[in-house]
This record gives sequence, C-alpha cells and structure tokens, in this order.
Amino acid sequence: MRIYIILLLLTVILNADYSNKKSEGISANLKLIHVLDANKNGFDPQTGSTVGLNLKYKTKNFYGLQANVGFHHLRDTSLTDSDKKIASGLFLTHDFSSKTVLDEANIVYNINDSIAIKIGRRHPPEARPAYISNPIAMFKISQVENSYEALSLRVKLSDKSLVALSQIDKMMPGSRSTADYALIGEYTNSAGIAINPSQLKGEFVDIEQLAFKNGTDKNGNNVDTKGITMFSFVDRTFSDATIQLWNYYAHDIVNYLNLQVDRKIILYDIDSVVKLQYLKEDDIGDSLTGNVDASLYGIMGMFKISPLSFSVAFTKTEGEFFNPWGFDAGFTSSMFSRNEYRDDVNAYKIGVKYNLNKKFKISVSYANYGKSKSFGGNIERSLYPSRDAMELDTVISYKPTKNLLFKLLNVYRESEYVSSLSDRKQNQSRLIAEYNF
Repeated sequence: MRIYIILLLLTVILNADYSNKKSEGISANLKLIHVLDANKNGFDPQTGSTVGLNLKYKTKNFYGLQANVGFHHLRDTSLTDSDKKIASGLFLTHDFSSKTVLDEANIVYNINDSIAIKIGRRHPPEARPAYISNPIAMFKISQVENSYEALSLRVKLSDKSLVALSQIDKMMPGSRSTADYALIGEYTNSAGIAINPSQLKGEFVDIEQLAFKNGTDKNGNNVDTKGITMFSFVDRTFSDATIQLWNYYAHDIVNYLNLQVDRKIILYDIDSVVKLQYLKEDDIGDSLTGNVDASLYGIMGMFKISPLSFSVAFTKTEGEFFNPWGFDAGFTSSMFSRNEYRDDVNAYKIGVKYNLNKKFKISVSYANYGKSKSFGGNIERSLYPSRDAMELDTVISYKPTKNLLFKLLNVYRESEYVSSLSDRKQNQSRLIAEYNF
C-alpha cells in the first residue's frame, strides 16, 4: 500500500498543474497540534504532539469529469512524552507511530449544471455553505477527519433547492475517533464511534464493522449489511429561511433523521438567526443492535453586532442515540462533550465570539449537560451518572497572513461520571498552528 501511495503521488506531482485556481491543481495543508498542559489525574491526556501534512490534487475539468486525490501523512514531532498519558486522538496508529493514508480518491462527473455524480473516497466538505447542516461531523481541531467511500447523486432542482442521494459502503475512522470512543463518548456508543477504533484508524472498513466488535453480533454471527443509504433535501426558496432534511438509513441497524429549519430575523437592528432541529433514531430491519428509540429537540439563537457574535442553544434528548459513524448535528456539542446524545439530557450552551481586528479573534463557550440516564464511564458501562456535566472552551485565534493560522485553546470539562474515586476532569491547553499552501 505504501509503495502504491508513493508511486501515485509521484505521478500526480509530475503531471500536476500548479494552478492558483481553487478548482484545480495541487494544494497542501500543514498542521501542528501540541498539548501544552493538562490535569495529572489519569483521565485528562497530558501530552501529545503531532504534525500532519495533507496533500491534494484536483484535475482540470474535462468534459464534465474531474478527479480528486488526497493524502494525509501524520507523525509525532518527537515532543510527545511517553511517560505521561498520551492524547491518542492526535495519532492514526495505536502505537503512536507515523502513518500515511490515501483518504481521498474520487471522480466527479457533472452531467450538466444541475446534476452531478461522485464516486470514491471523500471527507465531509471542508468549505460547505454555512447553512448546510449535514449530520456527518467536521472536527476542525483534529488532524485527520473521518473519511467515507460512497456513490452520490446530487440534483439541483433550482437555484434555491437541491436533493442528494448517496450509498455509503465504507468509513475510515479518523485520528480523533479514539477520543470519541473513550474520552468524549465515555463508552456510551453515542459520540461518533461504538467500538474501540485503535486498530482501525486510517483503514477503510465496512459500515457494519464499526457498529459491532469484530463484525459479529451478540450470538457470534458475522454481520453483513448493505451499508448506509443517505437522502437529503435543502431548500432556500424563501429568502429568510432554510429547510433541511437529512436521512441516513443504515440497513438492518438504525434509521437516523435530522430535520432543521433556520430563520433569519432582524431583532432591534441585530442580525439574528433562529434554528430549530429535530433528530430521531430508530432500529430498523433485523434490528441488529437491539431496540433503539431516541429523539432530540433543539433550538438555537445566533446574534451578531459586529465585532461581537453571541449564541445560545438548548437541546432535550429522550432515549440514547447509537452513533458509530461520526454523526454530530446537535446544537449543544462542545470540543470534548457530546452528552446531548445520551438518555434523558437537558443541555444548554452559550457562546461569545469577539473579533478584535482582522487578525485576532477570541471565542468562549459554556455548555451544561443535565445528568443523563446512560451507563458508561468504562468499557463495561458499569458507572451511573452522579452529577451534571459541563465544559468551558476558550479559543484565541491569530491569523497573521491569509495562509497562516495559530490557535491557543483551553478546555475545562467535568464528566457526569465524576466520583470520589475518579477525578474525571479536564483542564487541557493546546496549541494549533496551520499553514495552507
């Protein structure tokens, strides 16, 4: 596989058009993530330092056809301290060694201005319009995003509406999936991964392999499904409103529905957006994971008086979501908390962002998650929540040039499984440096 990647990369470079156009040519992203400090309690990762190179190549459009190839190379900076608890979510391997993956390789065929077909490996879009609320998560503080193998058909019904249909057969857990499983999800199967992904990160595996340990059900039978069929509809016919429906049908496992309505309003001369959401998940077909019956209701308000932005959100969950494929549509998610997908949670989140100037930004958010009814906290799921959970995130961003970005962030978090025997609290600081060229 490594030889294949090297040969393909050489072929791309030798035939590349080094164009500045975003639609074609070579682009690259270099990202450093370094853990500066954290709690010494055995729960909060104290160390971890990686540098990742993402190299992409887009061909010219040839009679509607365009190909895209993308590689990620991730390695330790040699600053990770092996004597401390390591942030495994910064690496693509279980032993923290370097790894190169071909995580994007797809062909797009634009039949005309309204219809497009795409097949192959891809990440969630990096620069999708702000109004798009695809439940597949985008974690910008991670090194390598989850990637998917899919066949998609997108039809533009008008300038204001479109529909899409996709068949997702495989998924590659990204670098952060280990944290989703243990640190963030706390073994509840609700935060984006349902099995320990340490041996699967950077590998494309069948959809069902991520829902069942070793790909077998509780009776030891091999599980074989037809993957996930996704349908979406986005409509902006009304100038001040956006209506979206996303439905993910994981055959013989669960059906995941996300309905969202956004409405722009002017409130006392303040640019405002009110968002409403409804998530519903049910077991379907052979119900291979057993009974699943969960729903979430959410509301968010976003207000902007330049240079200040303010947001407030509330979600209410009934039942526990089963989430092995990286979904995260809830309004109250934080960097290291997605408790709103646990059973019987009332959550709220308040955020403030201030643009000091074109180069400096400061953002602060506080989220509180009411004590759930979900067992978790360890691999046996034997711990019961003892308190509300919370997270306070602070991010300082500095962008000295168009292509260079620095972020200094701190996460203070308290788990709902905190006890006198387990200090499950985080107070972690990280430095992120990113350069695009």
